[in-house]
Amino acid sequence: MAPPLGLLALRDALGAEVRAAGRTAIDVVVHTDNDDDPTSVGLRALYDAVSRDTSGDRGGKLLRAPRPLGIALTREDEGDRAAKRQGLSVEWQSGDEPFDRVVYVDAPPEVTPVLPFVLGPEARGAILELLDLGVHSVDVDVGDYVEARLSRPGPAPDLVPRAVEAFTRLCDHLPRVRHDPSSRVAKPLRVPTLVLAAIGVVGWGANVGYVGIVGAGARAAFGRHDDERLELSALHFALLVAFGVVSGLAGASLYGAALRRRAKGRSDAHRLVARAQLSAFGGFSVLAFTAALFAAVAAIARQ
Repeated sequence: MAPPLGLLALRDALGAEVRAAGRTAIDVVVHTDNDDDPTSVGLRALYDAVSRDTSGDRGGKLLRAPRPLGIALTREDEGDRAAKRQGLSVEWQSGDEPFDRVVYVDAPPEVTPVLPFVLGPEARGAILELLDLGVHSVDVDVGDYVEARLSRPGPAPDLVPRAVEAFTRLCDHLPRVRHDPSSRVAKPLRVPTLVLAAIGVVGWGANVGYVGIVGAGARAAFGRHDDERLELSALHFALLVAFGVVSGLAGASLYGAALRRRAKGRSDAHRLVARAQLSAFGGFSVLAFTAALFAAVAAIARQ
């Protein structure tokens, strides 16, 4: 059995296969982490460049939905199944038992009417083959692109030609969808979740730097910037951090409960809740720590 290809070698092999097939609309892209190390390789194409007009199959009727469609397909896991059992997430079903059993379809509720056409029999077969080859996610019109992404290539000797063939088949069977913004539904609590996430990134990301800046600001507000009386001990800081963490956990729980009520019935409800709770923990913990730090310095300054 041939050893798995490295990600950069896989990129080169996929690129050569795509060029040999003459598919100029398909690109091979490498995704990297913050250190510029490759994390995955993707076959990618613009949705509008590969989709075709299928209105003739429906008596000239055009497909309409908010664009981009934002359809994310992954292998269904226990978390997905648990969310469906709990009634939190509701997933569109194609009626194709092998596909419905293996693939989790994460799609905005407003695009549900076009899913039977976008994920037709040929597209579903191509997606199943891609997942069988080790592709961990297939995006359909996410950010205007169709993409199949591999992070841990399998050892199949025919991985490259089969992956290119399956992705090509998927692209060849995607229908054209005209943008209709009238039915766009905003994700629940989207803006406050983004704000909390930004606060968490600043506080936890800057870490010691954030503590220093906030501490200096508190001392400047209640005394002199260099007043040693307003310096907090390591124990005080540890207690403040503990207070922030506990507050963050409590805030994340309450925020998650509020979002569950609003997101229930969406296919991505459980994923929205998980991401929102992480954002809420980061934001609320930083806010609680900051407020407690100012309160502690103010109390010392009044002595």
